[in-house]
Amino acid sequence: MLILLSIVFALTGCLPTAGQEPPVPVVSFKAYLPENTPDDATIYIVGNYCDWENGWASGDAATSEVKKDNGKKYAEFKLEISQFPLEYKYTIGPAWDYEEVKADGSPVDNRKIDSAPEGLVEDTIEKWKDIPESQEPTEPPTVLNKNETILQAFYWEMGEADYPEEEKNLWCLLVQKAPELSEVGITALWLPPANKGAAGGYDVGYGTYDLWDLGEFNQKGTTRTKYGTKKELESAIAALHDKGIKVYYDAALNHRMGADATEIVKLKGQDQTISAWTVFNFPGRNNKYSEMKWNWQHIDREKRNWQHFDGANRNLF
Repeated sequence: MLILLSIVFALTGCLPTAGQEPPVPVVSFKAYLPENTPDDATIYIVGNYCDWENGWASGDAATSEVKKDNGKKYAEFKLEISQFPLEYKYTIGPAWDYEEVKADGSPVDNRKIDSAPEGLVEDTIEKWKDIPESQEPTEPPTVLNKNETILQAFYWEMGEADYPEEEKNLWCLLVQKAPELSEVGITALWLPPANKGAAGGYDVGYGTYDLWDLGEFNQKGTTRTKYGTKKELESAIAALHDKGIKVYYDAALNHRMGADATEIVKLKGQDQTISAWTVFNFPGRNNKYSEMKWNWQHIDREKRNWQHFDGANRNLF
């Protein structure tokens, strides 16, 4: 009784009054784990406080997840111990097959604490006898014949008000997502047309205005396209290639929209002429990359019904 009262006094600073049960000492443990302990493992502390043989099944054995401090793995426990001495061992699974052993694989004697410690109990586990199969760290499987999987990296409403904010900068988003896409098995991406469209920063890309402007020149009210700038596009392609992801670029070569000026065009088989939006001078690009200018002569006249290409209609398909 004298020993128990001394423990209570040491822990609480006072003695229990008559009729009061003395508080149960709480012992804190920190167990340093072997490096090969899986990060998702469950560590058990089993001993005479919980029933040596049935502590796992009954749920009385205390457990801890694997924690890290400066790269070193450890487990933490707090046990209410009503009787000493305390004898215990650590296991990495709910059976003695997974108990701690010495570095050479030989058995470890029961750890023992004769009386309530004043501070933290620190233990070092040298090695596990075995590790449960579900927790064993394994190397990623070697893929011999990888299935090719292409992902469409855009959709029509992307970047609009009711859709994710991050999608307003698709090229930057692809840089961030490249590792994740590779990890889940994506081997190729289908990118939207990256050229400047008639609707400027709102154009999905199929309203082709200038095939040579990938978000580099101030045309149609913006320098960037709906998806970003040319430099951001180049960064996205580099990041995807770095992760082994192929890039397929969608180029709408048979569209031409947002003409810069009109010209007089004679209707086929008639004396009538119209003022048609068929002049594409690309003044914002100022002949960089290409000096070619588009006009009515670059259109398949045999298939074009010019009577539907005047007034406000500035689109070529």
